Amino acid sequence: MVVFDLEHPPAAGTALGMTLVGYTSSSAFAIIISVIVLAFISYVAKPFLRDLV
Repeated sequence: MVVFDLEHPPAAGTALGMTLVGYTSSSAFAIIISVIVLAFISYVAKPFLRDLV
């Protein structure tokens, strides 16, 4: 994705899904919880990850 300057598929899919289906509070809640969980995993795993850029 970095080499070809492409969008991140889950992020683009989330934006497209919210556009096509419409906003609901449950979908917004699921997205916010997912972001928090992924940020926490990234924070915990930071010492074990390598930056490829």
